[in-house]
Parts: sequence; structure tokens; C-alpha cells
Amino acid sequence: MEWLSIESAPRNGARVLISGGVYYLDTGDYYARPFTGVTIAKWDNGHKEWNAGYGEAYDAEYWHQPTHWMPLPLPYDGAHSEDA
Repeated sequence: MEWLSIESAPRNGARVLISGGVYYLDTGDYYARPFTGVTIAKWDNGHKEWNAGYGEAYDAEYWHQPTHWMPLPLPYDGAHSEDA
């Protein structure tokens, strides 16, 4: 799979991988920070931004303005395991 421009990402509630751009925490400061990682997020029609949910410490909700996206891979089903 290849990274695609965020403009082509689905905005129907489907979760996708996102990367690039900036993110901020919903703590009231709304300070944009560079986002250099990868996370799972979905488009939020109310905020008009990508929502990645809460962080590991459940400290704040994470909102993103990414530059790229990629579909999630299919779940592992064990049918093609090399250990079998």
C-alpha cells in the first residue's frame, strides 16, 4: 500500500491510518504540534478534522490535520500462517 493525499481520504466514519501535518490536544491551548508518526483516526463531521481518540494516558482528545492517509490492512485471520 502507498500513502495517499489526505484530500482523497474517506470522510464517512471509516478508520484509516494517517500521517504528516500537525495535531493538537483538546485541552484548551490548541497549540499545533508537528505530527511525524502514524495513527488510526476517523473524520469527524462536527469538528471537520481527523479524530484519533484519547492518548495512552487519556489526558486529552487528539485532533489531526494530516497530509496523508492509507487504508487499514485486513485483520489477521491465521489462514496463511507460516507457522502452520
